[in-house]
Amino acid sequence: MSGEEDEIILGIDLGTTFSSIAYYDKNRQMVHLIEIDGNKSIPSVVYYGDPKLVGNQAYERAKIEPNLVIYDSKRLIGCKYQDVQEICKTMPFEIQPNADDDPEIIVNYKGNQKVLKPVEVSSQILAYLKSQAERRLRTKIKRAVITVPHAFKKIQTQFTKDAAEAAGLESVLLSEPESSVLYYKTKIDTDAKQNVIIYDFGGGTFDASLATIEGSEIKIRNTEGDPHLGGRNIDQALIEHFKGKIQEITGIDIFSQDHKKEYHIVKDEIIKAKKILGYGTPNVEIQLMFGKPGSINIRNVEFNQIVQPFIDRTINIIHKLIENFELDNSNTSILLVGGTSLIKLIHERLSLEFDYKIHCYEPLEAVAFGAAIKAYMLQTKKAKKSHKKNDEDPEPPKKDTKPEPKVIQENVPIPKDIKPHPPMSLASPISSNISEAESVKKLTVYNCLSKSIGVKVKGDMISKLAYKNTQLPITTKPKEYVNSEDNEELLQLQFYEGEGSTAASCELVSIYPIQIPPSAAKEYRFSVVLNISEESLITCTVKRTNSRNNEVLTFVVDNSLGNSPEQMIRMKSSVNEFSNQQNLSEDFNELMDSADKLTKRVTRDVRDRNDPLFKMKSELNDLMEDLENDDDRPIDQKFNLLTKKYNELKTEYEKRK
Repeated sequence: MSGEEDEIILGIDLGTTFSSIAYYDKNRQMVHLIEIDGNKSIPSVVYYGDPKLVGNQAYERAKIEPNLVIYDSKRLIGCKYQDVQEICKTMPFEIQPNADDDPEIIVNYKGNQKVLKPVEVSSQILAYLKSQAERRLRTKIKRAVITVPHAFKKIQTQFTKDAAEAAGLESVLLSEPESSVLYYKTKIDTDAKQNVIIYDFGGGTFDASLATIEGSEIKIRNTEGDPHLGGRNIDQALIEHFKGKIQEITGIDIFSQDHKKEYHIVKDEIIKAKKILGYGTPNVEIQLMFGKPGSINIRNVEFNQIVQPFIDRTINIIHKLIENFELDNSNTSILLVGGTSLIKLIHERLSLEFDYKIHCYEPLEAVAFGAAIKAYMLQTKKAKKSHKKNDEDPEPPKKDTKPEPKVIQENVPIPKDIKPHPPMSLASPISSNISEAESVKKLTVYNCLSKSIGVKVKGDMISKLAYKNTQLPITTKPKEYVNSEDNEELLQLQFYEGEGSTAASCELVSIYPIQIPPSAAKEYRFSVVLNISEESLITCTVKRTNSRNNEVLTFVVDNSLGNSPEQMIRMKSSVNEFSNQQNLSEDFNELMDSADKLTKRVTRDVRDRNDPLFKMKSELNDLMEDLENDDDRPIDQKFNLLTKKYNELKTEYEKRK
């Protein structure tokens, strides 16, 4: 068996609030969730003090230094500040727009200011997940399948790929609904046709997809969603509902800049209460251990009233999802995915609204499990290709190169007044048995385009080329365009995504410049064809239609998205530095454990207090206590001091044995 077939490719659920990693063991025909610090997932949280921390340890630091703990960066990635400023107001750390209206996170630690992009935070989370997987599996990890919401824009998916690259991972992106239904397929024992409505209510987004499963084929037929609707919205609504009562009891306004610690404490308690109340518990009491200590009681009836509007929004989206489909109740079901979908009221409302069976297969782990299965499918597919001679995939165009501009333009004129868009800028694993490996290999998933793609024409209008929910891969029909002005020498093709009819109502994807000889308005005619891959990579072919020269230009539309090569170099350097500190912190913690065990052995074996070994043990104990309470000393100095004392005691102790 080749090394490529033996390689482990991770499945990563990079969530807004929690992230998890899984892999597929083809020998045991199981997917394994890799536990980190005894947990199935880690909070998607990063602490930017010293030492740098990710996950649970970072989350705990928010009770002490909330301005240094960054969370929910996925809600900001690839967005403009004006679109997320309401979300930014609810976060206890500083977020400011830059000159391009991109949100930037400002961290001040000991007089040093650090400006972070949301993509950088995601990259550091991915680097940590990769490092944890390597520690537990004892192998280098190079590749991963990473899940993203189906509603993600092109720029958001590209930034996610950039984050993976900076973390040292070659990545394939997989929509979260596709990942969930892929895992669901491996859990059911039937090849009969069935329709599945994927109800994916996560921490930051809500995705709804309609899939049809028949035999070994899975077809995603329709998708809807809300990228700004998730469990975080419910958390915030609960906090705002009770803020007056909290201030009345404690005398503290948790929304003021001076009480960020108290805000985090309340938020943490509210999230815990939400989980308990979500199961249907009649009431929960929250302890307020700050200001004038007290407590508030949240009744389930009150909780349901606050949650109800958010559930109604998801049900409206489901109605929109299925309105053009005739679904048979006997073979249609709803699959619940995501932590927020565990709220009992959601199950009750869906049961009342729809006459479909409701399934729930590991809603917290399904996305990571599905990504791990997809990773195995890609691995076996690539292994088959590598066994064939001269069957290598062509190398994609590099991100920082532009094709030689040569020609070309529709019967609808392309506007002239365009400004080019700037470059945006193993502890015991949890396992699940699935279908036998050969069955998994045969699975085929047909995804669909999440948003329509078009080009901007005169009058700020969008001429659509590929339409939402068309099955991938796609080759569009040729569509003709013309230049709009006399004596034009440079045309700019502007590509947009979205369902609106104007550029203002859609999202800019990319701008591509085309040089032409000076010509009269409407003299240049050209056709545009898009080829969109299964992973939604868009390649455009432009061909002049009124010339015998057969001038053709082909380029990748997505190539101007994401970070520039210079930005990527800086981000990789920053992530490497961060990861080194994080790894050093983990090494220090492991060394502290080893030192603690060593001192206990010495205490057991050496009774004489005048024995030099006893004194060395006491010195090491004192140092450990000092280092544990020292928040000012850099982690590398702590590690070096502890290493020296530990090795001295260990060497002397082993001489005695």
